[in-house]
Amino acid sequence: MLKETFIELLKNYTDDKSLINVLWTEIEKNYSGKKKHYHTLQHLDNL
Repeated sequence: MLKETFIELLKNYTDDKSLINVLWTEIEKNYSGKKKHYHTLQHLDNL
């Protein structure tokens, strides 16, 4: 659900699907690291 929300929000600012995917991949990478114990994708989704 988080990814879908992110994509829908960005559609207000750009039609560039490639850019949206690159930005989501960056978020996914940064919030899925092995050192992430609290600030994870699940944490973002809960916010």
